[in-house]
Amino acid sequence: MNKYLIALLGALTFVSSGFAAKKDSTYNEYQFLVLFKDKRFNYLDNKNASLYLSPEALERRKRLKIEIDSLDYPVSSLYIDNILKEGVNVRYATKWLNGVVVGVTDKEMANRQKLKFYVEKVVYLGIIERPVLHRSELSDQDLSPIAERKINSELKAPVNKGYGESYIQNKMINTIQLHEMGLTGKGVNVALFDAGFFKANQLSTFDHLYKDGRIKYTLDLVDDEKDVYDDDDHGLHVFSCMAAYSPNKMIGTAPDANYYLFRTEMGAKEYLIEELNWIRAAEMADSMGVDIINSSLGYTTFDDVSMNHTHADLDGKTTYISIGAAAAASRGMLVVNSAGNDGNDKWKKIGVPADVETILSIGAVGADLKIAPFSSLGPNANGKIKPDVCAMGFYTTVASSYGSFY
Repeated sequence: MNKYLIALLGALTFVSSGFAAKKDSTYNEYQFLVLFKDKRFNYLDNKNASLYLSPEALERRKRLKIEIDSLDYPVSSLYIDNILKEGVNVRYATKWLNGVVVGVTDKEMANRQKLKFYVEKVVYLGIIERPVLHRSELSDQDLSPIAERKINSELKAPVNKGYGESYIQNKMINTIQLHEMGLTGKGVNVALFDAGFFKANQLSTFDHLYKDGRIKYTLDLVDDEKDVYDDDDHGLHVFSCMAAYSPNKMIGTAPDANYYLFRTEMGAKEYLIEELNWIRAAEMADSMGVDIINSSLGYTTFDDVSMNHTHADLDGKTTYISIGAAAAASRGMLVVNSAGNDGNDKWKKIGVPADVETILSIGAVGADLKIAPFSSLGPNANGKIKPDVCAMGFYTTVASSYGSFY
């Protein structure tokens, strides 16, 4: 389990407050969750799990002695095809909730799904602003870093190397000692969920990852594309806490890990759809054999107040995202999530999914080990102590999109 500890620093309580790119011509796409009553007609069960789980995922299940069960079975393709025939844009399925997320320009197109015999419930999730010429399919653009940039030196284990301004935050959680033991994240698959990783593929501090092919997958679940490098820089900051490698300037907690980058958060807006994006990313991470999910996101209230959570909802099993996080943990992944940034606001408490008892929720402290004023408070609604641990999240050194560190 020690190899997992080096990834904890990435869970600093950065909760997104980014920007959204302005578009000249847009339209509103209404998001809905259509929940099904069962998973009939999909003809997939635990006897053919290799059709929906990767070899890495199956190996993790075997290693941890976790059985394949109905939660793993895909959503019924027959139900999805039936919805598609009506011209409804099915964006993605969620097997853990047993449903699909759809995007429509006319709300009635989604509400009519309630009449189908296999539909349990239809839930409004909010609005995504789409560009008029938006392509719903994933782009096949080259997302590699600038080809001409040269890597000046081979990546070496950070033993006896200077950590620069990142020294304190690494020392606080014994990362330096772990690095000296050779535990730098090698062989560990880590998924990051955030609002964007702006220009991360252009920064030399991540060159070692791109050179060695250790950015294994990227997906923007907000804009339905592979490019996660053109939006918010919040994820860039968190990513650098884990993966940066610039000796004498900044070294992350797990510079040798493999990374899967997901944009699930819109940044400037807050709607329930973001919780579903999180679940979809977690399901994909599970299927691809990810070991650790690092999520610097949390949800409490929304732009549409009818979606707001209450403190009573913080029981680890009421909100959709908490159900998803608990499912992710039950599949054998270590889910690390920020406690939240509402400690000095009216809400004060942790957000979801930090309320889930089986995940690791992280609070923020400064270099003096005192709780940051903004760090959200526990316990959860069941009295479970949250956050579980704290790491440096106050005046933390991070990489900027300009190539510097601050």
